[in-house]
Amino acid sequence: MSIEIVGVYKSFRQNGKKQVVLSGVDLTIPTSSSVTIIGRSGTGKSVLLKLITRLFFPDAGSIRVDGIEVTTASRGSIYELRENIGFLFQGSALFDSMTVRENVGFALCERSKLALKEINDIVIQRLKAVGLKEDVLDKMPSELSGGMKKRVALARVLATDPKYILYDEPTTGLDPITADAINDLIISTREQFGVTSIVVTHDMTSAFKVSDYVAMLYGGRIIEWGTPEEILKTQNPYVRQFVQGSSKGPISMLE
Repeated sequence: MSIEIVGVYKSFRQNGKKQVVLSGVDLTIPTSSSVTIIGRSGTGKSVLLKLITRLFFPDAGSIRVDGIEVTTASRGSIYELRENIGFLFQGSALFDSMTVRENVGFALCERSKLALKEINDIVIQRLKAVGLKEDVLDKMPSELSGGMKKRVALARVLATDPKYILYDEPTTGLDPITADAINDLIISTREQFGVTSIVVTHDMTSAFKVSDYVAMLYGGRIIEWGTPEEILKTQNPYVRQFVQGSSKGPISMLE
């Protein structure tokens, strides 16, 4: 089943003033597809991911995941839903005091009744799936490079066999070669595990490589949707300016 977002609004209070971030977002994520949401920093891309998992509540609108209305579901239903959703945070969000083995197996230790040996086997399998060997098992996050941290974080996500994976700026802060390796991982993860992927980024190279569809968020709404090829050919001046990375166009540098 798909993720369906209809008429979603979200605002925050900042210094006593209301700041509208999303103002009527409509978006459908087809099952087993990879959809990338592009847009400038601060436009609400990451907020949208947090609304899908109900880390935030919308001010108005509907968000349905596998037919469950996220905005009104019980806490128990949300916990069950989250077991099907993996979230790859922008900074990887590994537990600093835990080894790679403990990080990747954390959710299984907390939520499953599997024996430690079974959990360890899954940890090793998932590390291999993201291109890491067993020699990293007992390393601490501080001993890992940025790219390795991303891989370990993805292995942790995959350990619970989610149906959906939400990627928040997966290539931010990485060099071009490592970023491309992460892009390849996003593609291979979808192909190998059959997950539905939602990627938030302003990295156009990444967006065009990993996506079946691209959606641009601007002014609180989705202003364009299409395949990478369609987005490249769009006549929408806002989208063209963003994709080309130009300072000239309708999007002001002061926004």
